[in-house]
Amino acid sequence: MRENTGLSTQVHIKSRTVGIFPSKAEYSLLAQQSLKLQNFCLQNLANSVQNLQLIALRIEFSAKMEEYLQCMKTLRTQMSDVEDEAVKITAEEQMQITTLQNLEDEINSVKCQTSQLREEIARILEKRGQICSMILEKQRKIASLGADSSTLNQTSELLQQERNNMSAKLLQKSDYYAKTVEEVTAQLGEQQGWIKDCKQNLWVGDNGQVMDKVGEKTGEIEENQDNLAEILKMNLADAKTKLNQMSELKSKLVTENSQVRRSIELVKSKMNDFKAQLGDMDSKSLQEEYQALLSDKAGEAEYLHSLQLQIAKLMIISHSIKCSCGNEFKIDMDLCG
Repeated sequence: MRENTGLSTQVHIKSRTVGIFPSKAEYSLLAQQSLKLQNFCLQNLANSVQNLQLIALRIEFSAKMEEYLQCMKTLRTQMSDVEDEAVKITAEEQMQITTLQNLEDEINSVKCQTSQLREEIARILEKRGQICSMILEKQRKIASLGADSSTLNQTSELLQQERNNMSAKLLQKSDYYAKTVEEVTAQLGEQQGWIKDCKQNLWVGDNGQVMDKVGEKTGEIEENQDNLAEILKMNLADAKTKLNQMSELKSKLVTENSQVRRSIELVKSKMNDFKAQLGDMDSKSLQEEYQALLSDKAGEAEYLHSLQLQIAKLMIISHSIKCSCGNEFKIDMDLCG
């Protein structure tokens, strides 16, 4: 209706302009109508522009709504994926926490075993030191007893040799004295026989010659008897001296034998002071026991070295955990506690 009114006004204006020139009133009226028409056109144009803007806004809003809905769908999909990933990460973290707790329990157990092993090694080393000191003391005592025994054996052998030598000398002297007595007895027998013969011949031969011969023989016999008596006295004195020396040596031997017996008794008493097990063991058994202790020490050192290697391997353990926030944490084993 408004468009039709505008067309009629334009026709009316054109029809009016065909005629005579308008007056001022008409001209002002025409100007007013022209202004109204311009305002009306401008208003219609503004309304059209507003309508076009509304349509464009509606089109843009619908496109943005579709994009928003698509973004919401994508976001929901991503959120479900993130939730699944979070569940997986939570499960993995729980497994890693359980593994770490198990490792900490094992490390605590290893620490306890290591402390117990160190205490046991300290006790074993202390016992080994005591046993080594006892073995050294026993070895010194055994060496001292061996030296005393060897000295006593040598002294006993020397005394036995001296005794044998003195016995041999006494036998030689007794044989010599027996031979001397036999010779003297034989000479006396011969002289007594000769005297008997001379006495028998007194009745047969010349008394003077016989008496002279008897006197000569008697003088010789007396001289021989005096010489033999002196020799026998000297031999007897020598024999007494030898017997005195032998008695002194015998007393010395008795004294030394008593000393040897006392030394042997002292050695036996010292041996009895030892422990029964160590006393029954010889030096070879003691050496074997010492070697066994050394082998036990080597085995304990090897076991301790293996434990130290295991602890070093546990200290090397390192694990990286990635959090859902994007940060990455590194977990290391700490054995300082």
